[in-house]
Amino acid sequence: DETWSVDTESKLLAGQTVRLERGFMELRLLNGIVVVIEGPAEFTLTSTVKGVLEYGGLAVRVPPGEEGYVVDTPTARLTDLGTEFAVVVGSSGDEVHVLDGQVRLEPRAGTLPAAGAGLVRTLRIGQALRTDLSGSTRLVGARPVEFLGRQRLAELASRESTNRVAKWQAYRAELEADQGVLLNYG
Repeated sequence: DETWSVDTESKLLAGQTVRLERGFMELRLLNGIVVVIEGPAEFTLTSTVKGVLEYGGLAVRVPPGEEGYVVDTPTARLTDLGTEFAVVVGSSGDEVHVLDGQVRLEPRAGTLPAAGAGLVRTLRIGQALRTDLSGSTRLVGARPVEFLGRQRLAELASRESTNRVAKWQAYRAELEADQGVLLNYG
């Protein structure tokens, strides 16, 4: 189950914010970029080439030819260089995990550590980097299985759909066996 709020029913416009209390939400942008948000999260889509993640998790898949998608977090700016990546923003900082391709990470102004001012890093597939609120960074063990990419989201949706059909079929059989039910529609 997911609980979310957005100021629109079926489309998300530039500048609108998604607040997802729990669960997952997939955004398919017009340029083919897919953003999967994992709640609790707050994500603002500023354009088809940029978003801002205040807290929570997300995975981004950028198709060939659309490189350059940017995700801003409280501590860093992440720029896609042809990839799939995931980022988690928590109360103590961010973690970015490169699932495929490469990502450029720039510490945000105001979070630069004295020794690393202006430090820009390029992360490659299988690498993960943690940035704390002071801007200090360190490589961490990559955990790609923890992030819900597009394929895993599709698998979960298929499983959920199968479960709902099975529950409906069981309920229908129960209704058909009930002598007191005069009408069953649906």
